[in-house]
Amino acid sequence: MQVERRSPLVLPVEVEKPTSGPRSRERVERGIVKRWKASGEAVFEYAFFDSDGRVKRGTTKTLREARLLRGEKAAKASKGEVAQPKRATFAEFAEQWFEGKKSRLRGRTAAYYRRSLDLVLLPRFGRHQLRAIDVDAIVKLTRDLEREGLHAIDPSRASRPLGTSSVNNYLRPLQGIMKLAARRQLIPLDPFALLVADDRPAKAEPAAPHEWTTDEVAALLAASAAMAAKPESRHDYTPLLRVTVTLGLRLSEVLGPTWADFDRNADDGAGVLHVRRQWLPSREYGPPKTRAGARRIPLPPVLRDELLAVRLRSRFWLDEHPIFAGRDGRPSVIATRRHAGSSGRVTWRGCHPH
Repeated sequence: MQVERRSPLVLPVEVEKPTSGPRSRERVERGIVKRWKASGEAVFEYAFFDSDGRVKRGTTKTLREARLLRGEKAAKASKGEVAQPKRATFAEFAEQWFEGKKSRLRGRTAAYYRRSLDLVLLPRFGRHQLRAIDVDAIVKLTRDLEREGLHAIDPSRASRPLGTSSVNNYLRPLQGIMKLAARRQLIPLDPFALLVADDRPAKAEPAAPHEWTTDEVAALLAASAAMAAKPESRHDYTPLLRVTVTLGLRLSEVLGPTWADFDRNADDGAGVLHVRRQWLPSREYGPPKTRAGARRIPLPPVLRDELLAVRLRSRFWLDEHPIFAGRDGRPSVIATRRHAGSSGRVTWRGCHPH
């Protein structure tokens, strides 16, 4: 049996049914009737076709609202949009939010959001109606994570309190989801807008950053050179470390430039290094962390000469090759983790000049 689909652009004509008593319905215009309840209250009922060609109805107290709502819903239906049910669960809406969001996120950020959903938000709120996730529910989740960490979600995990940054990272997708739900009028108000300072994760005193001394930098470079001189050594990290401690670059920034970013003749031969991108933990290039991260850095003569020497002895010397390339031609990664000392190991501990 073939079912005829009706165009969503054609609004149904309200047909009045005869009544034996006083009139309870009165046609106002195409698709809108005025109806009286048993209490005597008058409401306006509007009709429209949804995207599947089925007749849907709604009521409101004023004719103006009926016209606006009917036009809005008919327009959505004509575009093939499906209205989100008011009783949508958090899991359903969260997945829709993530699918629409992930294409605009960096790969690492999308992975963090997915982890937050899978480990915390879906297990805690997945079956809840969106309207049930209020301020108290958010505050309770915050305190649970601060006290017990993921043990509060999955009892099989060890109890391990989380710090402010970790709690905020788990809450960030929830904040985006609730904000979108409020914009789509699935909830009356975004509960995050009602949080007071005491409701939010407690702010911990930041740890003082390590300030490298001249002796520590010298020990670091000496340990790196000693490692490179060993027969079993696979790579010399000393030039990379020297560029880092001299220019104050992040690890991702020092691995980002290619030889095309090193202009040895700029500034009357003094040389400059352009920071235009960074090497991400996902082992791919990405833009600098901030707009200010893209910059032009003049080089001291000794550093310019060392970069020239690195290029001359490197197998990867073309403009498109990374300056600090590993054996596979991709940016090299420092694998050692201990601080420079008697063991001769090297660490990466935030090399920034002071």
